[in-house]
Amino acid sequence: MADDVVHDIDDMTDIDAQTKLLIMGVGIALERTYPGWGWMIEPGNSMIKVASARCNPTYGFYMSDRSMEGSSYPRAVVDRLAGELLERFGMPRRGFGSCIAQYTERRTLCKHPHGWLIPDLNDKATSTLRGIERRQQGRIT
Repeated sequence: MADDVVHDIDDMTDIDAQTKLLIMGVGIALERTYPGWGWMIEPGNSMIKVASARCNPTYGFYMSDRSMEGSSYPRAVVDRLAGELLERFGMPRRGFGSCIAQYTERRTLCKHPHGWLIPDLNDKATSTLRGIERRQQGRIT
């Protein structure tokens, strides 16, 4: 599996220039907004998968590359989706450096065989889930 990892976009010979530009734009947007999470960007058949190697590379989000034609990358969409992904793993919408202690604690609690975080795959919006948690905490105490 490690042989399939490409660290330099110039080594990707089987994709066209427009897709390379799109991947670079998405990568730049991710690192500017949420640095240090080890973002993995994988092109596919008209889709791009984005995942975090620090959280769990199995889970990520998919973006259609056709919907992004005409722009190098839709930063607002990338930021929103990446933030939602981090929240599903119980992490705040910040760079990795500012939440190392929280990451370490969460990783210890997850008990995943590879040490990855386990996502919350609930279909409810994150803000709705926060409201439910607050109400439940209020009832408990």
